[in-house]
Amino acid sequence: MSTLSDCCRRRQRLLLRRGSLGSAAGARGYEQFLSDITADANDLVRQGWAIVAPAGPQGAHLEALVRGLVRARAEEQQADVIAIRVPSGLDTAAAIAWKKDAYPALYGDDESRRPRYLLILGDLDQVSLDTQQVLAQDGLTGRLACTSDDGYGAYVDKVLASQRAAPERPRAVFYTVHDGTGATAAGHARLIQPCHERCARTARDKPNAFPASVEAHGAPAPDPGELLGLVAARQPSVLLSMSHGLGPPRRRPWSPAEARTHQGAMSFGSEGAITADDLARAPFLPGGVWIYFACLGAGTPRASAYRHWLEMLAAQGMELGPAGAALRELDGGFVSGPGKAALANPDGPLAVLGHFDLAWSYSYEELRVGPAGDPRRVTGSNRSLNFFQLMSKLVAGERAGAAALALRLQLDAVGAELTAHYDRCKRAGSVEGAAAADRLALGHLWMLHQDLLGYALLGDPAVRLPPASGERPRASPSEPSAGPADPAHPVPGGRGEGHRDVDAGVLDRLERAVLAVASGDSPGAIAVQLGVPRSELVEAAEVYRDAGRAALARLLQRRDHDGGSR
Repeated sequence: MSTLSDCCRRRQRLLLRRGSLGSAAGARGYEQFLSDITADANDLVRQGWAIVAPAGPQGAHLEALVRGLVRARAEEQQADVIAIRVPSGLDTAAAIAWKKDAYPALYGDDESRRPRYLLILGDLDQVSLDTQQVLAQDGLTGRLACTSDDGYGAYVDKVLASQRAAPERPRAVFYTVHDGTGATAAGHARLIQPCHERCARTARDKPNAFPASVEAHGAPAPDPGELLGLVAARQPSVLLSMSHGLGPPRRRPWSPAEARTHQGAMSFGSEGAITADDLARAPFLPGGVWIYFACLGAGTPRASAYRHWLEMLAAQGMELGPAGAALRELDGGFVSGPGKAALANPDGPLAVLGHFDLAWSYSYEELRVGPAGDPRRVTGSNRSLNFFQLMSKLVAGERAGAAALALRLQLDAVGAELTAHYDRCKRAGSVEGAAAADRLALGHLWMLHQDLLGYALLGDPAVRLPPASGERPRASPSEPSAGPADPAHPVPGGRGEGHRDVDAGVLDRLERAVLAVASGDSPGAIAVQLGVPRSELVEAAEVYRDAGRAALARLLQRRDHDGGSR
């Protein structure tokens, strides 16, 4: 419980930080820091958090299911949560047009008020993957999709419980399914192993930079039970796993319902898979984050970015196997069944970072193209470093959306090089007429760009692991930590202080406004009269109430003490 001096010092900082609460100009000066791209990406006050839902009754229903999380985020960001409604079924071109023409009006046609953290509600037929990728160009997006209303409620309860969890040292867990295929062997050698070694070295030499224990696992013979046992521990953990994603059997295609349930499950080869059922009924990374490297692990798009290339190869007689069957056009695409099950599991992870398409090695392999003896490096070489940075930020307690910026920034860099290289080829005459090495480089850059674009976050992008024991999350500039408790400390600006620290007129106006809210007047109406944001008035009312309750508690204690001493 806050002491009186804690609350009063907080009130003093609130007034001094924001200037005169009696002027609209002062309020606008504060609001300009919303969605501040140069500010701490973990600070919700300065970045803003909103929900994105499909237009119509469907969206209203989804919003109602996460009302508890909305309330918590509104309190955390000290402002009401904006609900953004999006037409369903937008392709990339339509999503870009919507974002340019319609989206600004939803946050007031003022870029300073545009929320950066966006929790998308519903499956891909409700808010399209194209819309999510367009919003992710300058936002921190995550998607919550569940198979039932109860799943949404369970996820909200899980997130809120994690925010109350006691501090505990997290784990960084690395796991490879050694199924004998070249893809998983290469992934282990070029991603899992170097990333694990760097994390372990940093945890040993610079424990403040990597405040977690580090473990690597993966039996020589695939064993789903081994991983299920490892992730059942209730210690907050970040898991980076390498495996194939389950596709349809060769003997027959899956039905749409089967695909939505099983496609993208964690394959263990001949030993089966960790399915949606497994992820729903047993503890799996409770309160943690799962970086799930597997084809279609996050979901299946309506049409794969690689589909036209695969069809061209099939036309030339190449056997595509399960990959080709998995990429048939399916009613609007879908979030994977395993992803939904993990989010809805009360003992499951807070977030899953996975692929919404085929997963390639481009996101972590170093590439060099060009003539023998003088190859040129392709942007993003040594990209396993990006996953090390991602793991480091997550175990340090940064928000999942902020941590994932490591991949987002890499995508931007690759996009710039892809454009420049294409332009060089065109300036030389045509892409087809360019040198073989230039055409190869262009193809590699396109594949790298699409591979990075396929990563997406399932879950609230604002979730974070609790800080390690004895540590606290980095203080946000807009929310300074309270000073040390000192019940004997006089109240700054109080009657005994003669209002030395704050303007008496400002303090009196704020006190009258707070008392009006306490008596039942609308905070919004009072805020308009004062010319201040409603969130500031709500915070001031909470501070005033906490301080008053603390003072009353001490009064009762003193009376009890005095009565007992008579």
